[in-house]
Amino acid sequence: MIATRAALLVSLSLALAASAPAFAQTAKRQAEPARPKDPRAWMEQCVGDVLRQLAVQQVPEVQAGPTVVRYCDAPLRATLAQAIQSGEAAICTVDSCIGMARDRVIQEIGPEYRELLANPPQPKKTRRS
Repeated sequence: MIATRAALLVSLSLALAASAPAFAQTAKRQAEPARPKDPRAWMEQCVGDVLRQLAVQQVPEVQAGPTVVRYCDAPLRATLAQAIQSGEAAICTVDSCIGMARDRVIQEIGPEYRELLANPPQPKKTRRS
């Protein structure tokens, strides 16, 4: 089982590495939106932005979760820190629970991403100077 999981992780890493350059170019071209003061709103905004870009590029669902986690690490950490401060995740530190938070994000984005893949947003037209 460990060997199978390791093989899956290696496979996912290779797949992500192959799709990362195209996604990174798209992400760089867009101006970074203003960061909301609420970490949860920031996280929702980040996840939505990344999923829309992935759907436009028709990235397979198996790659969506790890890509979201990679590009939304800062808002995820801020959201987790807020949950710790409010007592929602009182037994955690950011470092001790970040893995669990990443896994949860990967599990929860599936339905939203499938909907976006079924009805992909149109890519924004960029103005050339």
